[in-house]
Amino acid sequence: MDLAWRVLACVLCGASGTAHAWQAGDWVLRAGAVRVEPHESGGTITLGDTGRISGSALHFDDDTQPMLALSWMVTDAVGIELLAANPTHHVLSATGVTPQPLELGSVRPLAPTLVALWFPLAGQGAWQPFLGIGVGHARFLEREIDPGARATLGASDLRLHAATGVALRAGFDWEIDEGWALHAGLCHLAIGTEASLQTAFGRAEANVDLDPWLYTLGVAWRLPARHP
Repeated sequence: MDLAWRVLACVLCGASGTAHAWQAGDWVLRAGAVRVEPHESGGTITLGDTGRISGSALHFDDDTQPMLALSWMVTDAVGIELLAANPTHHVLSATGVTPQPLELGSVRPLAPTLVALWFPLAGQGAWQPFLGIGVGHARFLEREIDPGARATLGASDLRLHAATGVALRAGFDWEIDEGWALHAGLCHLAIGTEASLQTAFGRAEANVDLDPWLYTLGVAWRLPARHP
């Protein structure tokens, strides 16, 4: 969260420069890395005829992957961005079921995010903070069961439902040369999923709000429009 506050502070306290700002019609490609940190809530596990297991929860660990984001500037101050990344890898574990966290398996979600960006300092220099809002959609492409869970629980058939939710985006581009900029930003996705796993004791199910924070860091390259 400290990084989130730093980026938001940069958005609110942007400084002007002398380089060229993004302009209407420009395409802007941002490339680098994205850090995905789920912040789960809910997730109480229900097991077959046993019912709800009090104090139990599902957890997803963090991951970092390459990132690409392509934007088109509708005006000098407004752009549309598609943010995508290589599918991240998250270990799925359960707590409150055994004395120690129980690793169940891993998942690889793909979560393209489409947002509208607003640049409040459009045309005013190299430092270009932005705010955005849009929608994100997560699909869980790969699901693997941990060998230990398979042996001890008879675990099989891990499923996670696709999820769609609101995306909030903030960050900045700082142009260091004509057409090139440094980029840092964050995005919050308000999404949840229904997870289930077949075990020897019945089917385990849980509804969990993932609500991940995505931290992006890299460079931006502009393909300028043909301005008269």
